[in-house]
Amino acid sequence: MALAGLDDARHSVLGKARPLSQSSLGAFLEEEGRRASLLAPAEFGRYEVKEVDVKSALTVCRMPGEPWSLNPYVGCSHDCAYCYVPDVAHVQRERWGRYVIVKRNLPTVLSHELKRKGKRAVFLSSATDPYQPAEGTHQVTRRCLELLSRADWPLRVLTRNPLVRRDVDLLSRFSSVAVGMSVPTLDEEARKLVEPGAPPIEGRLRALRTLADAGLPTYVNLAPAYPLSGGVKPSDLAEAFREARVGKVYVWPWRYLDGVVPALRERLAGHEAERAFVDAVQDPRYFDRLLRQLRAAFREAGVALEGGAR
Repeated sequence: MALAGLDDARHSVLGKARPLSQSSLGAFLEEEGRRASLLAPAEFGRYEVKEVDVKSALTVCRMPGEPWSLNPYVGCSHDCAYCYVPDVAHVQRERWGRYVIVKRNLPTVLSHELKRKGKRAVFLSSATDPYQPAEGTHQVTRRCLELLSRADWPLRVLTRNPLVRRDVDLLSRFSSVAVGMSVPTLDEEARKLVEPGAPPIEGRLRALRTLADAGLPTYVNLAPAYPLSGGVKPSDLAEAFREARVGKVYVWPWRYLDGVVPALRERLAGHEAERAFVDAVQDPRYFDRLLRQLRAAFREAGVALEGGAR
């Protein structure tokens, strides 16, 4: 699906990407007993899929401890209105969520870097979702996990896609691992408006329970925390995460508002909650009140909560 009038040159990787070739998919499709010739563009949904060769795999991430960041893809089809990547990477927000670029040689590059770069924790991922739908076909994340598990580097995963359950076998091999799920709301109607390409909330909660039942340490990013809507109460959030056996929940407010608020207004245009939702997102006093309510509810439920400021 060509997106006319948008500038690929503003994104260095997108400018180098190529349309996905059928031959590059052959190995994965054969593993599933399918023929590459049967692959239809409609299987990718409404976003473009391209491919690129990269020169590096592990980059320093600006997180506590400065872990390595590993991003198997560029772009993300989950299409969340609040995504910070367009602002950080200085790419067009209008196009974000409309393309995914497969780093097809990433596992090969990673295998070399694991031999020569210093061993430290790896974060999967800081600028994409490693388990977005494209991973189901291309398996770049899984092939990277195979390498990381053999080297047994500390690993921290963050996704919003239940596809992560597929890799329980690999994740269980790590001596140090934590697997997180982004669950910023329990209101499924709000989720459909704000992150329309992302999986339903219930599926994420079930995935968390599956991971915990497999003995994996789990966490949730309740971030950016949606204003309470759909009748959801702080106690509902606490109970949902308790039932999912989540180890810790991290919460913080909405950020990069200059870019996010216009996108949010567009998503919610005409919806009865538009004004209240957008006003709350921009009001630090609202988040402060919400954080106090969450702390009380999570304390009562016995769920660890760590709150962040704007």
